[in-house]
Amino acid sequence: GNLWTFQAIEGTAGAVPAISVYDTVNRKVVLGADFTSPTTASTPTADKALMLYGPGEHFQLEDIPDPIAGYGEVVVKVMTCGAGLTIQHVKAGRVKVKYPLVIGHEITGEVVEVGKEVSSLKPGDAVTAYFYLTCGNCKWCRCNRETLCENFKGYVGRAVNGGYAEYIK
Repeated sequence: GNLWTFQAIEGTAGAVPAISVYDTVNRKVVLGADFTSPTTASTPTADKALMLYGPGEHFQLEDIPDPIAGYGEVVVKVMTCGAGLTIQHVKAGRVKVKYPLVIGHEITGEVVEVGKEVSSLKPGDAVTAYFYLTCGNCKWCRCNRETLCENFKGYVGRAVNGGYAEYIK
């Protein structure tokens, strides 16, 4: 795959659905994907994201709504997002995804907001996104076998928007 990275554009936070976050200090997944927790909406502002509308299409730079950290969630400012083979498969249409989509899963960033009940991360912490959308609570997740998660929801940048945006949650 390609070895270049995408540098996020400076700006305000943007909306990307919840993903797991890998704690680089403690070397563990600290947040599972939470698709049911409501977020407290405020007046949305916009951030920039590279939206992909279909296989073989060019990226479209667009404004998307800000994410808001809900219960058990964090908002992360994307610092870099890699562009490896998985990205090429999605962009070429060799992997089935629902378009439009913000792709990208090789994400590093900095926590900028924490939701309720998040105690293991704080603003300023360096994090990387976990590729798998897992629950973090089933027997497989609890024994570090997340790829066998009983509540598996897919992959970052394929089942949910990924890191080709300024901010994620």
